[in-house]
Amino acid sequence: MKAKYHTTTGLVSAGVASMAAVGFGANDASAQGVENWAGFYAGLAVGTRDGSFFRYSDDAYNFQSDPTTGVFVGYNWALGNLLMGVEFAYSPSDIGMEDNGEVSDPDDYSVSDMIDIALRLGAPIGDNVLVYGFGGLSAGTMWHDDGGEGYHTLGMNYGIGIDYLVTESISVGARVTGRNMGIEVGDGMGDGGRESSHELSLRAAFHF
Repeated sequence: MKAKYHTTTGLVSAGVASMAAVGFGANDASAQGVENWAGFYAGLAVGTRDGSFFRYSDDAYNFQSDPTTGVFVGYNWALGNLLMGVEFAYSPSDIGMEDNGEVSDPDDYSVSDMIDIALRLGAPIGDNVLVYGFGGLSAGTMWHDDGGEGYHTLGMNYGIGIDYLVTESISVGARVTGRNMGIEVGDGMGDGGRESSHELSLRAAFHF
């Protein structure tokens, strides 16, 4: 559990550092760089998700390192030499879970249909590179693999990313997303059910 705690702490620290870099880097951001990133964009993402799920206080499960795929759409607008944006992302990928040896009679679970809504704040470096931090809300569905109904999960997301304009309308990038989510009360999972994960993804987008 300490390793997962340090991972989450590291993501938070990286996010804070990224936001600080955004603030200090704003003086070097060109007006042309800001305009290059302003407007609508949409794209595809592939990655891998890792983390853990605590059904009760001691019963822990780990995510399998399964690949994820998803789509996203967003809008950036200029805020001086900075960029502020909002983004919606969806990943249908079904990520399995396995017990870490602490569960005497483990069940099989998986998580799918991950939805992220986040606010972004970033600064261009030159005309073609954008560094940003983000935070928002996440929701998904946790399935018991016996074919029963799904449990609703809800929580927060946060992270950092970097994008590069390959052409005037196409960009590629990478980002790290952390999520802390809980099981919706009344779903029959019991108090204390929670999920903590991080995801590394590669993204490609078309800018309108």
